[in-house]
Formats: sequence, C-alpha cells, structure tokens
Amino acid sequence: PILDPVAAIVVAGMVLKMGAGVAVDALGQLTDTTDDSIVAAVKRAARGEASVAEVLGARARAAGSSWLVEVEVVPDRFVVSASAMDHLAANVQRAVIASVPDVTECLAMVHTGAFRGPAAALLPTPRMIDKHVRETVEHAPGNLAVSRTVAHFAGAKPSVEVWVDVSQSCTLAEGAATAAAARDALIASEAFDVVQIHAELASNGVGRR
Repeated sequence: PILDPVAAIVVAGMVLKMGAGVAVDALGQLTDTTDDSIVAAVKRAARGEASVAEVLGARARAAGSSWLVEVEVVPDRFVVSASAMDHLAANVQRAVIASVPDVTECLAMVHTGAFRGPAAALLPTPRMIDKHVRETVEHAPGNLAVSRTVAHFAGAKPSVEVWVDVSQSCTLAEGAATAAAARDALIASEAFDVVQIHAELASNGVGRR
C-alpha cells in the first residue's frame, strides 16, 4: 500500500512534465520562437550552394512538427539576369529542404546587395528609364529606333544598356558614329552612370557595336 502514493506521485510528475513540454511548444509557436540550430543549418545549406556569395539572414517558424523557413542570399558576380536569380533561388530552396530535416517549405530570396534600404525608392523604375531613353534617342542625330533597354542598379545613378536598330544601308563607321551620338546624348542627360549602346541591323538583327 505504501507504494501506491509513490506511484501516483511518479505518474503525476510524468504528466506534469509532458504537459509542460506541450505548453512550452505551444507558447513557442504562438510567439514565433525559433530554433537556432534550424537557422544555423539553413544558413549552412545555403552557403554550400554554388553561386551564393553571402547569406544575409535566415528565419524559421514552427508549423506543427515541421518548419517553414526563409533565407536571404546575395549571388556572386556571374548571376546578373532575373532568370539566373530565379534559378539560384530554386537551387537554394532545394538544397535547404534536402539538407535540413523537418523543413517542409523554404522561401529563398535573392538580393543583389546594392539596395536594401530607402535609397532604392529614389531611383527611377526600369519603365521610366526606358521612356527616358526612347525620348532622348529620338532627338539624337541619326534617327535611331530603340528596340529594347536593360536597366542596372549598382550606384547612386542607374546604368543602362540600349539596343538600337540601324539601317542596313549604312556603313559600319556610320552605324558606330550614330550609336556614339545616342550614347553621348544619354550621358549628357545626367540620368545615368554608365551607358552602353548595342547597334543592330534593322533587317536581320545581326549585331555590331
């Protein structure tokens, strides 16, 4: 009979311990408490992916018995296009899910590292840049037609690449002179840090600079 109270106390202690564990887990989920080991593992998996130059940060949130994570990375100098950044984000996502147990969803964000603050809001959008380029080139000598533009943001001013169509009848020297005039007009507008002009034949698209 004396063992019955002892057994009751042991059982009560086990129940209290289990209840406390459940309460701590629930409180952690309600307050978005994260697991430092999960965050460290996510960062390690992202750093191991090719083309990742830097990991800016990672966050983890419990969702039942699994984890939802976010990771921000900076690409190396070979990742410059939007499609290449999407490809890198997909690779980082796969690497994290494959390497970190209990992670069921990963959001990978790729940042160039150039603008992560309010300075980005002060620069024109690519659409605004395209409009400015077309209006400027339209009044430049040579009557060039702009086919497309690509904006780059890496400083206090944007840089731009411009593709223009030149007549098939003009010589290489004439095409180069016309492209240079367009470049000079864009630089004179003081809107850009660097300007590159790509001159292409209007008929077959064979490029020449």
